[in-house]
Amino acid sequence: MNLGILGLDEITGKIVDGSVVLIECHTGLCNHLLVKIAKENEDLAIFAHKRMEKLFSRNVFYPNDVYNLHQLYTIPLAIKKCKQKMVLFLLLHDLFSIHMPESVCGLFSEIAGIVRNQKKVLVSSIDTDLIDVRTLSMLENEADYVIELREEVNGLKIRRGIRAKKSLTKPPSDFYDFDLDEFKIGKRLKR
Repeated sequence: MNLGILGLDEITGKIVDGSVVLIECHTGLCNHLLVKIAKENEDLAIFAHKRMEKLFSRNVFYPNDVYNLHQLYTIPLAIKKCKQKMVLFLLLHDLFSIHMPESVCGLFSEIAGIVRNQKKVLVSSIDTDLIDVRTLSMLENEADYVIELREEVNGLKIRRGIRAKKSLTKPPSDFYDFDLDEFKIGKRLKR
């Protein structure tokens, strides 16, 4: 499966059905990437807040519609009922603000198991500025692919880099230049 980002397959390898993809980035940076993934993949279920419906320009499964953020058992049930091949799950931060990290990581593990059994692909994102290292490592441990997106600001110059931190088929990669306007991966960045 392809996420729709030019050059991403080269650094992550092909996304295998039944996989969990975790995208790590700084505040706000993931939304651009997630919108692009949603535009490139038609067979997609999006679990997010209703306000995100305008951002994605398609139907979004939102809390209190088919699941409840306070009752964690409703989320796996809703994902099991999805007929789509890819699940975009954008509720981790909301869940971390309500529940203990161990409960959310346990839920993530349960969702990952469902996705693997149904041969779907789960794509989720986490803001590395809003989560502690221990919790991040628990999420990474459950993911099959971890894509890290970084942004460096030096004066008025912004440089974005992307790398595959974890992959089923390839070793971890170096950082590569990431053009957010054209959504393509460029040359390897020097440290």
